[in-house]
Amino acid sequence: MFQYADADYQPGTLIYHHPEHFYRKAPGISASEVKVFANECPAHYHHRFLGEPVIRAESTAMVLGSMVHCLVLEPDEFDRRYLAQPTPGEQDLVTVPHLKAWLKHHNLNQAGSKSELTERILQHDPDAPVWSVMKEKRQQAKQKTVKPDLMEQARCMADSVLNTPQARWLLGEGEAEVSVWGQHEETGLLLKCRPDWLRKEICIDLKTCACSGPRQFGQDFLKFGYELQQAHYISTLTSAGIEIEVFAFIAVENEAPYVTQVYLLDNQGIEAAFRRWNTIMNSLAECQTNDSWPGYATGETELTLPKWYYQQYAAEIE
Repeated sequence: MFQYADADYQPGTLIYHHPEHFYRKAPGISASEVKVFANECPAHYHHRFLGEPVIRAESTAMVLGSMVHCLVLEPDEFDRRYLAQPTPGEQDLVTVPHLKAWLKHHNLNQAGSKSELTERILQHDPDAPVWSVMKEKRQQAKQKTVKPDLMEQARCMADSVLNTPQARWLLGEGEAEVSVWGQHEETGLLLKCRPDWLRKEICIDLKTCACSGPRQFGQDFLKFGYELQQAHYISTLTSAGIEIEVFAFIAVENEAPYVTQVYLLDNQGIEAAFRRWNTIMNSLAECQTNDSWPGYATGETELTLPKWYYQQYAAEIE
């Protein structure tokens, strides 16, 4: 398999069909790194991205999101990546009584532990439907095994996206998961991004969410730093010579009726996000130059109680 070196990732580089694990290990500051630096603190950034590699368990929500992305953006890859968790069939040998019944039917010794019974069966017939063996073989396969209900949920979400006219049009042409490298003009920092979908002058990001309504998704938009992600992607792509006129977010709900909504950030929001992103990039460069990664604030910090506290406990604090 071809191996990439750091020299392969220069500003202006575009790589199609670039394996995700290569992208994650490649040099360059990603949108995820920017969001950690901005919404947590430099110390967290240093721990996550500059210290020893942190192995994070993949949550069910993350698996679901990856499945939906694959079904919508790379459907031909889905069966290669995912496998529905199998359930025993009527003929499968699951329990000790099942194993013993099979051995009795074949006039073989029925004494011993479950592992001994299994070994005896396989010696007689290597293709016998011993459930524990079949299950282990599936787990060793390259596909990620997921529960059938989660797979059905992902398919419903993907169908919603592809049946929504605006989303279907946006995804009607273009390329999925293109890895791109650019450079921050003021600091010279190497940037990288991996748009979900890239077509001429349009960048598209697919988001799974609890609610795709304007109010709730608007809250998620800021909570998860999507405005910074947009600024980072557009800046990286522009630096690489790709002009983006439209940045669209496709939001799909993770529960029935799986409503899909397409969002565009308004011009005022875009300008504010770019200014904040640029400030963050300069601060990050300063931390790198000084090799100083502070926490949330220096010295003592004063906390202010919210207005609702004084309203709710007015009688007790007067």
